[in-house]
Amino acid sequence: MQPVSHVRRTLLVVLGAPLVHFFISLDGIGEVANYVRYPSDWGEIEDNIRRFDNLGENSITNFHFTTHALNIYRIPQVFHWADGSGLRNRKRFRHIQEYVCASLVHDPAYQNIRVLPGDYERVITDKIEQYMAKRMSGQHTDKLTAILDFMNSEDHSKRMPSLVEYTKMLDKNRGTDFPRIFPELAPYWARYEAVQDEQPSINGADRKYKSNILSGL
Repeated sequence: MQPVSHVRRTLLVVLGAPLVHFFISLDGIGEVANYVRYPSDWGEIEDNIRRFDNLGENSITNFHFTTHALNIYRIPQVFHWADGSGLRNRKRFRHIQEYVCASLVHDPAYQNIRVLPGDYERVITDKIEQYMAKRMSGQHTDKLTAILDFMNSEDHSKRMPSLVEYTKMLDKNRGTDFPRIFPELAPYWARYEAVQDEQPSINGADRKYKSNILSGL
C-alpha cells in the first residue's frame, strides 16, 4: 500500500474520474503482512484499504494475492477476512476468488510453492479443500484448485534450504521472529536447518537475489 500522503493525492484524482479500478496487492493480514512487506504496518494498510473501499460508485476495489511458499497456508485466513470485513466492494463480486485474485510467485525459485515438502503440501491441500467445501459452497473454486494442482504437480523441495536460510537472514537483519509469525512452518524449518549444516544451500542466482534484498533493508 502507498503512504498516506500518496493515498490522499490518489483519492483527489479519483473524484474527477468516470471509473477507477484499484487492485490492492496483498500477501497476508496482520503480522504475516508485516513480515512479508516489512516494515509495513497492518493497521495502516487496513485503514488505507477502507479509504479506497469507501470511495464513490465510480470506483471498484479488489485484491491481488501473491501466493508463495510462506503464505499459501494462509489463503483461507485472507479470504475469510476479505469476505467478512464489511468492505463495500465485496458485494460487487459474486465469487470470493474473483474478489481476492490469487497468482503465483515463480522468481526467486526458492519462494515458489513447489519447494515445500510433500507432507506439508498435503496439510495445505487439506486445509484449503476443507475451506472450499465449508465456506465456498456454490462459488467458483477453479482458481484455488489450480493453485493446489500446480503445487502438487512437481517436487522442488531441494530448494527448501535456500528458503530457510533466506528467512533466517531476514530475521537476523530485521530483528523479526519467523517461527512465531509462521508456527505452521516452524517444524519443517527445523528439519531443513540440519540440511544447511551439511551442505551449501544458496546457489549463485539465489545468493545475488538475497544480497540485493538485504542491502535494501
